[in-house]
Amino acid sequence: MKIRAYRSGDLDAVLSLFRDTVHSACAADYTPAQREAWAPVDLDRDRWSAFLAENIALVAVEDGVLAGFGDLTRDGRVNTLYAGKDWQGKGVGAALLTELETRAATLGLTRLRADVSLTARPFFERKGYVATARQRNRRRGEVLVNFRMEKTLLNR
Repeated sequence: MKIRAYRSGDLDAVLSLFRDTVHSACAADYTPAQREAWAPVDLDRDRWSAFLAENIALVAVEDGVLAGFGDLTRDGRVNTLYAGKDWQGKGVGAALLTELETRAATLGLTRLRADVSLTARPFFERKGYVATARQRNRRRGEVLVNFRMEKTLLNR
């Protein structure tokens, strides 16, 4: 698996992976209506393109297939982190998160935060993140519960 910088040509694959992953991997924790509110068919391509371009965005590629992606804001927020539905449990998320944390450390950041789904919470806890708040977010008329999580970075 190769981790590399996101490129604008990755956008369609990123959006497809995001939508597919939310609707499959999160099915046990969120209703169909909640998942549709979170990852609708009509994703805002301009918004996604903008934040992926301005943040530190990475993709994981295996045999030419996008296996996952994630991005980090310059002030220390893990904005997105998704391993494709067929790549769950295969180290994709861990590799992306490790690289995002390494990049954060090179920026001099000592603490990272993330708003993490019910589904992703156990993964982030295994990676040293601690839940600091339970949140209720309204999106397209649906309430989605997630957790604010934080991690103090060790010197790398």
